[in-house]
Amino acid sequence: MNIQLRGFLILFMSPYLWGQTNDVDSDSLNIQNLDEVVVIDSRFPLKRSQSGRIVEKIDTKTLRKFQGMDLAEVLRSRAGIDILGSRSQLGQNLTTSIRGGRNDQVLILIDGVRVNDASRIGTDFDLNFLPLEAIESIEVLKGASGTLYGSSAATGVINITTKKGAQDSLFSWGNSFGTLQAQESLSSGITAVENSFRYAETVGVSDVSLFYSQRYADGMSAVQGGQSDLFARNNFGFSGGHQFSDSYRIRFAINEDHIRSEYDGFDSNFNPAEANNLLVSNQWRFALQQNATYQNGELQLDLGYQSTGRDFQSDFPRYLKGTNFTLDLSNRYVFNEQWFSIVGYFYQHHTANISELENSSQHDLYANIVYASGSFNFNIGSRWNSHDVYGSHLTYNINPSYNFQLSEKRNLKVLVNVGTGFNTPSLFQLYDVFSGNDGLKPEESQTQEIGLDYTFPTGNFSVLYFKRIENPTLIYDFNTFRYGNSDDEVSYSGLEMNYHNRIGSQLQFYLNYTLTETDGGDLRRIPKNAYRLGLDYALSSRWSLSGSFSRTGDRLAVDGTTTLGAYSLLDARVQYQLNKPNAVVFLNVTNLLNQNFIEFLNYSTRGRNIMAGFNWNL
Repeated sequence: MNIQLRGFLILFMSPYLWGQTNDVDSDSLNIQNLDEVVVIDSRFPLKRSQSGRIVEKIDTKTLRKFQGMDLAEVLRSRAGIDILGSRSQLGQNLTTSIRGGRNDQVLILIDGVRVNDASRIGTDFDLNFLPLEAIESIEVLKGASGTLYGSSAATGVINITTKKGAQDSLFSWGNSFGTLQAQESLSSGITAVENSFRYAETVGVSDVSLFYSQRYADGMSAVQGGQSDLFARNNFGFSGGHQFSDSYRIRFAINEDHIRSEYDGFDSNFNPAEANNLLVSNQWRFALQQNATYQNGELQLDLGYQSTGRDFQSDFPRYLKGTNFTLDLSNRYVFNEQWFSIVGYFYQHHTANISELENSSQHDLYANIVYASGSFNFNIGSRWNSHDVYGSHLTYNINPSYNFQLSEKRNLKVLVNVGTGFNTPSLFQLYDVFSGNDGLKPEESQTQEIGLDYTFPTGNFSVLYFKRIENPTLIYDFNTFRYGNSDDEVSYSGLEMNYHNRIGSQLQFYLNYTLTETDGGDLRRIPKNAYRLGLDYALSSRWSLSGSFSRTGDRLAVDGTTTLGAYSLLDARVQYQLNKPNAVVFLNVTNLLNQNFIEFLNYSTRGRNIMAGFNWNL
């Protein structure tokens, strides 16, 4: 195999390899109060006290603190979540890892519809496609979630809710500009610009929303010491809904995303080297949701279609295209104030032009029952999966919890969760002519969790222990450059801790810590220890100041032998509320101390960067 070919394979497979494991508002930091409603863990809108899981919900007010940043930077601020590539050059592959797992073990939902990308190695969704300005809120569910969400949810689910229509005419415009450069860069001037536009209106029982955003950066090289690499993204979105009657409503969304990103290559020793390569990515998504309610119940149909094309323009050109079609039909039924159930049917079909046009499909039947008394709660369910290659498989989930009402405003929740997962290899892993292996076995896993969630008047504290066992697990053999299965059982375990508190009317702070360990696997690029401290201070009714300090421990590089040193980063944000309601100007400084650190071996990481901008809502 020639050098250029191997270089292409290493670059293209980097999301899998990097993930290979062998906020002056009183609510700006998202204090998780007892009455907060969560949906993702049961698909019913239940209070936090009724949920048997610890769900992280990032609301609109918290997202405003990240203006001028991107989705990856928001997610990586949460305990147990690593977004590898979030501190590197824009356009590099972003790898989402939850609790030491791979990117193909995390399911991404947009408005409840899965967005698998069959053109990628693990069919995971590329977060580069989704602008933060289009997002209303985010829910994160960590741990085995295959009963409700099927394969690709072995380590967690991230449900992203986009902005919908408004009660009155709404026009919003945002702009930011500043720098995006590496620590060693000598460039100056504006190297990053972002614009967004949104119009939304609700008239009677109908609503419509139009969204456009543009992002451009050209001040940073992907490899150390190279020329700056261009990143340009354009997003267009159109959505709407109509309530036909008291019992029937319909929603749709159309999105088109376009990315041009330059990338570098490899030298004769397979080390990253300067090159003038270009990747052009186009993605088109369509979603349709229909809801029909009846006495005590609701039928819901979710249809989703996604098509992604990737054109690698280099000395070794390659064009990859994948499609994903999903259908999810579910019936939710409320027996009374305490008993809830959901049963459903799910269908998914993938196509991808790997060595030739390949495809796969699966049919799922699932059922889940929830009992929520306020004190004792449990969530139990099972899912039957029928895959056209791997046949049938059954997964289950058992999740009891108990609330100790210590006082009117103090509650302690004790929870236990046991769930299994079933993850099939992707079309690329099976059929790629260079690295594929059509003899791969599906990955099976079991996850155990035990935790405490304490809610008090000014904040929340939670601690959770987890252990995940995989047998067999999917691996990448660096000797043969092919995918395979582990010979022995692999386990991952760890501890997650979150603490949020509000002191007086002006100051809030949060602290989270994650410990991740493995027995038999590799935590490549995943730190054993990571923690983050954040402060949010209201200087006045208009001025607010936010800051965060993060510490990332030692990690193993992708080669499995090199240790990447620990590093600490300090970020700061200032916001000012103008006289006009909902008009904000902001200034963000990331890596304030301009620390030199390594995220990927021999690749550049961001130094001190400044972004300023405004957001105007009419």
